[in-house]
Amino acid sequence: MAVIGASNRAGAVGHTLLWNLIGNPFSGTVYPVHPRASSVLGVKAYAHVGEIPDSIDLAVIAIPAPAVPAMIGECTRAGVHGAVIDRLSEARR
Repeated sequence: MAVIGASNRAGAVGHTLLWNLIGNPFSGTVYPVHPRASSVLGVKAYAHVGEIPDSIDLAVIAIPAPAVPAMIGECTRAGVHGAVIDRLSEARR
């Protein structure tokens, strides 16, 4: 699973999503995606979904709405199987 928009900033949607995934029982691997961070919450981060070395079954997208269409294209090119978009993430920023 990729968390696109993962953040080290407490209170950010991407921070909460990643924290909940890594802080609770989950049998899969979680990959934070952040364009400038080398790690998020102590987990190695990737600048682009296409850089993740494994196949991604699900991308959780928590980025500003105007950037979502391009991110869906990036996920498609990277072979991501599905995506969930946090439609309220823009309003919370």
